[in-house]
Amino acid sequence: RPFFTSSISSTKLCARERSRESASVHIPPNTIMAVARIAQRVAALKATTNVSVRAFSDVAANTELVLNLAVPHTTLVGNSEVKMVTVPGRDGVFAVEKSSPPIISELRPGLLRVDHLSGDVQEFFVPGGFVFNHAGNKCDVSVPEGVSLDDIDTDRVRSELSAWAAKKSAAAAGSKQAAEADAALEVLTTLAKTVGVSA
Repeated sequence: RPFFTSSISSTKLCARERSRESASVHIPPNTIMAVARIAQRVAALKATTNVSVRAFSDVAANTELVLNLAVPHTTLVGNSEVKMVTVPGRDGVFAVEKSSPPIISELRPGLLRVDHLSGDVQEFFVPGGFVFNHAGNKCDVSVPEGVSLDDIDTDRVRSELSAWAAKKSAAAAGSKQAAEADAALEVLTTLAKTVGVSA
């Protein structure tokens, strides 16, 4: 079955390290499998300082936490009242819930979990992004892609890990190919741990 069902469109987000070169990193599409496209996006994200975010609604006073979780081409959770959203922050996993203080944080690759008031839970693997928690119980999360854990093909994850590890071994130190492989492996290694795939 396919690694994920949603399509991936281009986006730009702020790089984790502002000192990195700003040249765009691109992996030719005819050299990667669908599972590796998520890693391609991360490589591109780390090469720019522009922030692209879907339009978010104005801050308003809400009695419950209102979550808007968006990818460039669609909305995964649209202005819904939720109990809590747990995100993989760059400095560690943390949860946002009603009355949490305002915060802006970069996200690293990892599991994003949405706990709805009904008790339902949605879990997505995200390759990065940003969370904006506003005053008034409003939280916006912008990610380049959100893949439901149910849509992940573990065999494909395992094969792509091996393929990108081989590319890294073959790449010259400090080359563009090495940087692409590092970005891909960061995503794929975290994804493998998330879904219980051993290397």
